[in-house]
Amino acid sequence: MTTSPQLVTGPPPDAPSVDDLTLKRLEASDTPGLLNAMQVIRAIEGALAWASLEQMYTGPLHVSLGQEAVAVGLMTALNADDVVFSNHRGHGHALARGVPPIDVLREILTGVGGSMHLFFREHGFLGTNGIVGDNAAIALGPAWAAQVTGKDTVTCVIVGDGAMGTGVVYEAFNLAALWRLPVVFCCEHNGYAEMTPTDVHLATSPVARAEAFGLVALRADGTDVHDVADKAATAVAHARDGQPAFLEARTYRFGGHYVGDPGAYRAKGEDETWRQTYDPIETLRHKMQMQKPQLENVQRGLDQRARDVVRWLLAVA
Repeated sequence: MTTSPQLVTGPPPDAPSVDDLTLKRLEASDTPGLLNAMQVIRAIEGALAWASLEQMYTGPLHVSLGQEAVAVGLMTALNADDVVFSNHRGHGHALARGVPPIDVLREILTGVGGSMHLFFREHGFLGTNGIVGDNAAIALGPAWAAQVTGKDTVTCVIVGDGAMGTGVVYEAFNLAALWRLPVVFCCEHNGYAEMTPTDVHLATSPVARAEAFGLVALRADGTDVHDVADKAATAVAHARDGQPAFLEARTYRFGGHYVGDPGAYRAKGEDETWRQTYDPIETLRHKMQMQKPQLENVQRGLDQRARDVVRWLLAVA
């Protein structure tokens, strides 16, 4: 007589815990929570970059180191039933939205879609996108559906300043304004479209372009998580009221366009200056009057935990 094998569920006993890396609902008033969220995103993306540079896995990888305040501040303004569309640099957006780190890392390291095609419907995260600017048009679908069905939901779509040179973005602006769709376009303006400085490829500012289509247009300091949260709340309120909005968050991308990009197109010393001057985590630490060693101790712990999870996932893949 034979018996059927028992189905084993859950992670094996040696799986590292990710409890301290899982982000809960972010609130603009919870300053320690905002700091923790930015540190977690940095730890996870830092671990991914480490694994890539060590050739532990292969594939394109675009991290958002230095841009964490935009992802975290933006997500504080959204409700659980709102939806988010991201771009090729979207790991931080998914994590800030509350997608479990183990799911994000599993897809990036061992999944089918990989880094540029994350999709987590149950969290209202409807996809990253490797085609620059196309997510702006796709996002109009659920925004239009919400309007037609009378749902009080907002669609948020995140693009970079490089997308501001694509025609599809302006088609999306036009339709959003024409139909008064509940959508917020957020431009993470990090100064470079891949390797091209903004002042080389854009004749006018992103805000001016959005205003020309009749969108409510706002600017935020993308290195200040509180300012992003405040401006995002205003933009989302307008969108929920049928006034599509645009938020430009000026931020700074640490490192090259992709992991492994040496950044030879950047001025000598620029990256180091940005890291010392525009780090959103350091900005919030100063606001909180936290001692730097305390912050660094926490970051080291998170960094090690993230590396443990990455190493384990690659080992069991």
